Amino acid sequence: MCRVRRRTLLLALAAVTMAACGSGGAAAPPETRSTVDGVGDLPAELAGPETTVTATTGSSPTTDASPTTTTARRSGRTTTTTTTARPTSNSGPVGRIAEGNQVLIIGDSIIAGTAERYSGLMCWELVSMGWAVEVDAETGQPVDFGLEVLAARGRAGWDAAVIQLGSNYNGDPIAYESKLRQILEQLEPIPVVLLTVTPFEDRQNEVNYVISVLDEEYERVRVVDWGGRTEDDDSLLRGDGVHPSEKGQEALVQMVARALGRAPSGDDADAEPDCLPTRFTDDSLN
Repeated sequence: MCRVRRRTLLLALAAVTMAACGSGGAAAPPETRSTVDGVGDLPAELAGPETTVTATTGSSPTTDASPTTTTARRSGRTTTTTTTARPTSNSGPVGRIAEGNQVLIIGDSIIAGTAERYSGLMCWELVSMGWAVEVDAETGQPVDFGLEVLAARGRAGWDAAVIQLGSNYNGDPIAYESKLRQILEQLEPIPVVLLTVTPFEDRQNEVNYVISVLDEEYERVRVVDWGGRTEDDDSLLRGDGVHPSEKGQEALVQMVARALGRAPSGDDADAEPDCLPTRFTDDSLN
């Protein structure tokens, strides 16, 4: 059965690759059932402790492309960005099914730029929505990093998780699928949000295809289509075409926040909303 599944995946990925080559551009992976809209050097620090973000975020399932407004104050300058999220499925935000409010976020430099040691945007927004947040993200990390984090932190009583690993993809779809599947299985039964990656190379379409396949297979997986969002709006990326710009970081955080929704509160909350410490801060891999 495993060999049949792998052969099917390889054939499907071959079709994706052929489509990309034939069209002269990146081929989009199949539409997933629960998509929520929205590598190298780490982007420069954005603002430090003065950075703040507030947003209007609904707690009900999204059925239309309603706008999300973000107000950011940086070094005395105030900017307002309005973004429109793509529809979600009827599964609704993670906060509706999570049994508590502790969320683990694992990623590479794309997420690391929003961590406390840089802009701090991820914690700021999610803590305001009732989550106790741990961001474990380092530059240059491949999908194996997720298993490393879980080996160290997987038994800490998490109620939800967000995974963004695929920018540093080595071109082996079977190995990537196997590692990502192990991460999902170790996290069961909690809900997991998977982020697609910006297809700055054609092979990143293989990452996004694998994510779409696992989305179909795992009931508690939701997908945030960061890759699709950045293809639609290149102002969300820096000049390298990979890392989020200042506007992109705000959009990325809002997309994750929308997927998670408001955290369970009262008796259902496991911990006080807070940005939890992390030991994963090594940004030496490039």
